[in-house]
Amino acid sequence: MTPQIPPRLPSVALLLGYGGLIPFWALALLPGAVAEALPFSVADALLLYGALIVTFVGAISWGIALVHPHAAPELRSQLLIYSVLPSLICFATLVWQRGPAQGHDAASSGGSGVGLAAAVLIAVALLALRQDRRLSRRLAMPEGFLRLRLHLTVGAALGLAVGAVRHSAGLLG
Repeated sequence: MTPQIPPRLPSVALLLGYGGLIPFWALALLPGAVAEALPFSVADALLLYGALIVTFVGAISWGIALVHPHAAPELRSQLLIYSVLPSLICFATLVWQRGPAQGHDAASSGGSGVGLAAAVLIAVALLALRQDRRLSRRLAMPEGFLRLRLHLTVGAALGLAVGAVRHSAGLLG
């Protein structure tokens, strides 16, 4: 049985997609007093969520490679290889951002580079959007897929940027 490309995105995909922006903005705009009272770093939580979402977006290519009825074998291989790159980049970014372990030289690591880590996540998200746009020229995608990807990428990128700016201004824990 050959899978079929749905003509348009299911409404639940839209609901879950746009709902996925809520944590970005809830964390980025959290009042400073509330952020300080929490038992975790809000900036770290925002970066972790951003990394999870960017990793998820990379995994879309994995799914396309496995089930798209019109993907040539070479394209499937490229998609599978590409699909793991966002995860690896996000992992390296978060490890670097966390800074040195106990007993290691702080000068040789990234320290708490929230702004730079957010910039890397934003760049990877934008590159993933570019990849999906290029892919949609080669393979059929449901109507509205690229529009949703654009909205979600811009919403996530802005949430990360706002959170990083608020963190650098001392307004976000």
